[in-house]
Amino acid sequence: MPKLRNTISHMSNGTDDTEPPIAGQLRSAGLRATRARIAIGEALTEADAPMGLADLATLLEHQQLPRSTVFRAVSELTTAGILNRYEFEEGFARYEIANGARGHHHHFICRECRGVLDLDGLGELERHMGRAEASIETTHGHVVEGHRLDLFGLCSRCASDAKKAQDRNAGRNSDKRGNRQ
Repeated sequence: MPKLRNTISHMSNGTDDTEPPIAGQLRSAGLRATRARIAIGEALTEADAPMGLADLATLLEHQQLPRSTVFRAVSELTTAGILNRYEFEEGFARYEIANGARGHHHHFICRECRGVLDLDGLGELERHMGRAEASIETTHGHVVEGHRLDLFGLCSRCASDAKKAQDRNAGRNSDKRGNRQ
C-alpha cells in the first residue's frame, strides 16, 4: 500500500472546524461534501502514489466507511473529474487527485513489486510532447486533450535483488561445472 505523506486529520477527530480543500472541489463539481468523499479526497491527496480501491478502502476502515461506499464515491469522484483513474497493466485501477499538488506528471511502475513512482521534472519531454500534439492537430485535424506516459521496468530495489539472484545463480552454475570435471 502506498505510504502517506502526512496523517489524515480533518475527519478523524471532529474538532477541526477548518474546511478541507477537497470540500470546495466537490462543491465546484456539483457534488455534496459527504464524509466519504472528503475522506477519500484527503487520503488520495496525502498518498505518495496512485492507490487501488482495495488499499484505499483498507486505509479508510478506521473511519467506518463501508467498502461499497468507498467504491461508489470513487466512481462518482472520477466521473466528476476530481480523480484520475489509471490502469498500469495490473488487473485493477489506481486513483489519484486530478490536478493535485503535483500537477501533470507521469509514472514509473515496477513490474516486480508493483510500486508506482511519480515522475516529475520531465520538462524536455513535455516540450517534445507539446510539439507532437500540435503536429497531430495540424496534420490530422484531431483535437488532442492531453497525454499520459507510463514507464515500466524494475525499481532500483528490485533491479538490485534481481542482479543479486543472477549473481548467485551464476556462482552455482560455475560450481556445478567445476564439480563435474
